[in-house]
Amino acid sequence: MNVRSTRAATLVAACLLVTSVLVPFVGVAGAVPDARVSITDATVTPATPTAGAPITVAATVRLSAGSASAADLDRVRVVDGDGDVLGEATGLGTLSPGETLTVPVTLTVDEPGAYDLSVVAAVSDSDDETATARYPSRSPSSAAPRRWRSRPTARSPAPTPRSR
Repeated sequence: MNVRSTRAATLVAACLLVTSVLVPFVGVAGAVPDARVSITDATVTPATPTAGAPITVAATVRLSAGSASAADLDRVRVVDGDGDVLGEATGLGTLSPGETLTVPVTLTVDEPGAYDLSVVAAVSDSDDETATARYPSRSPSSAAPRRWRSRPTARSPAPTPRSR
């Protein structure tokens, strides 16, 4: 064997080694869940909630038309700024690609005041792949969770202003 043949064989062996090591990782890094879910809207009723009274957050969940198959809408949660679950709806059925569903989630808060809320939806497809969506989203360019204020009930005193 000459030097040129040895170099070519070494180069081919190195390429095969690199390819066999990297190919599995490229597939994992580029994987996109088949189910692409989003929450397109969320409304709070009543517009001025009262502490201790039921509050309904209606979230509109959409499965992208580009999703490969239908997906089960496993749950929709309303969470506060700390991530604590304030209300949850489960077992919501199946969404076909391009389909939307408005899901009411009822909750109560004990104390009057301002609350930062987010809605989180979770879906799973037939391959047990899961996807979640948050409204509002937490991308760097998006706003913070929606803030709303509950008013005192007739049986609870109004909060006193804090001094600075």
